[in-house]
Amino acid sequence: MNNQYQQLIEVVVRRILKKHNVSPANDLSEEDKEKMRSTALGLQQQVEDF
Repeated sequence: MNNQYQQLIEVVVRRILKKHNVSPANDLSEEDKEKMRSTALGLQQQVEDF
């Protein structure tokens, strides 16, 4: 079931970024990538706890 949530999140985020003409950023530092991962995992945990 967790994989289904992940896929849904990916689709929603991809569509929102496309809607606002945002291209993927390939120039993120490792620190920024880790912060984004941490934030996304924290949000995911909050949703699951809800």
